Amino acid sequence: MSWKHVSLLALALSGGSVLAQTTPSKPAAPKSISPEREFLERLATPFYAPGSTTAQVLVGKAPADLGFALPAGSRVIGSVTTQSKDPSFPAGATVYFDTVQTPAQVEAYFARALPGAGWKVFPREGNDLSGEGGFQPTAVAGGGFYYRQAPDQTLGVTAQRVGQTTQVRLSVERASNLKQMLSYARPGGPVSPSLPRLQAPADATVSPRGGGGNGNNITQYAGIESRLGRAALYDFYAAQLRNAGWKLSNRAETGQLISTLWTFTDDGETRVGLFLLNEVGTGQYRATLATQGLE
Repeated sequence: MSWKHVSLLALALSGGSVLAQTTPSKPAAPKSISPEREFLERLATPFYAPGSTTAQVLVGKAPADLGFALPAGSRVIGSVTTQSKDPSFPAGATVYFDTVQTPAQVEAYFARALPGAGWKVFPREGNDLSGEGGFQPTAVAGGGFYYRQAPDQTLGVTAQRVGQTTQVRLSVERASNLKQMLSYARPGGPVSPSLPRLQAPADATVSPRGGGGNGNNITQYAGIESRLGRAALYDFYAAQLRNAGWKLSNRAETGQLISTLWTFTDDGETRVGLFLLNEVGTGQYRATLATQGLE
């Protein structure tokens, strides 16, 4: 057999092997759970979580090991628990439930119930990331933020009144950085500025959309529905920033976006503030408020 024939035979064999290996196949679905539950648990698993992370969805139930009771008469919608072998991932449990109690009553209930289960109120003296500053929501809301050590965990309660019902989200998470969080919050620790309280315009709907902070940096996002035009809405909030001691350094307008840079003094130090207002539709806005220290 010539080298030419050997080469052709080898190529044919290798090509056949490649084709056999790349034939499309459908991954097998787990047989132990329903397609609906598989979908819910995939939806509840954070997409960028470590590969070892798994989620479990409980419909109409709270986790059995929650460690404390929910307010009497609560109707549990469901809960999601996540587990991960990565110790830095904030695995934990989130419970969704409804109650006829007001948000203030829900907040008072957990303030009484949680200390007996080993939870402490998270200190706020040095660092206010609790949502009390920044864009003030128009819905009647309440809640609280707690922590405990060994194991290091945080617990957040958010309650919002919708009609005659209060919808509550309770989240318990593993907190590998709890020591650092407490160092910023306790008296004598590093101090970071809180955001100015910005009240909503009349007849507007303001919904905080999250945010966070670390040290001198705090950011908050909000969705706003208002009949005010973009310029008038900006002026409404800008006046409150000036009343809080912020001084405008730069203002730019590009398309539907107004971006402004501010400076203010906090604890004797000059800091930078940022206020963005983006009109995403008629009467629909997205806003950002942030602070940053100057190194």
